[in-house]
Amino acid sequence: MVLGVALVVRDMSRERKLAQLRNDFVSNVTHELKTPLTSIRMFAETMLMGRAKNTSDQREYLSAIVNESDKLTRLINTVLDSSKIEQEEKQYHMRTINLSTVVEKAVDAMTYWLREDGFVIVVDIEKEITITGDEDALEQTMNNLLSNAMKYSHNRKEITVRLYGKDGIARVEVQDRGLGIPESKQPHIFEKYYRAHSGHSADKGGSGLGLSVVKHIVDAHQGTIELKSRVNEGTTFTIIFPQTVKGS
Repeated sequence: MVLGVALVVRDMSRERKLAQLRNDFVSNVTHELKTPLTSIRMFAETMLMGRAKNTSDQREYLSAIVNESDKLTRLINTVLDSSKIEQEEKQYHMRTINLSTVVEKAVDAMTYWLREDGFVIVVDIEKEITITGDEDALEQTMNNLLSNAMKYSHNRKEITVRLYGKDGIARVEVQDRGLGIPESKQPHIFEKYYRAHSGHSADKGGSGLGLSVVKHIVDAHQGTIELKSRVNEGTTFTIIFPQTVKGS
């Protein structure tokens, strides 16, 4: 009977913790959605009222609207993919792809935000690295890692992206020089809803889903993801994929 009570108490504790994580998730996602929506409305209303008098201003506002829309799309895709993964409905369309092009495209998609936030980004991408994979899913992986690096870079706004191949292995690295992740929290970093910096003064929110989706995508590609991090020195995520010879 004592054992039964202990098991019930443990299960109740897990349920409470999960409920709290879900509540935090709803709150964080709501904030993440409202921020770009507010910007889109502001720029759209400015143009509607005719305050953007010249072509340069109009292009700037339209560019902001497009980029804020892209941010919304990435967040929505992450939430939808997490739901599909939980229900075991997520599907990938595998083919031989140029991973170099995918990484470059992901970096280009984040350039606006990097520039707006004052980041310096170093890009070292070896050309013509091919693997078997789902191009859209891998671009989303890069977007999630870059977004994560931006959120937790804090005052040292430097990000490095590397891609290189050796001995039939492709390696993608995304490195920041920010807050870092305490060693005690590193084993949980890919868990759904988990946010290592929750409660930290520099925490910028987030859904807590991005890295769990990244892990699922990497696993589906027969890859592995490694984490190296030290507090106040930064974090490096390294994704390792088997390379594919073109035409195979």
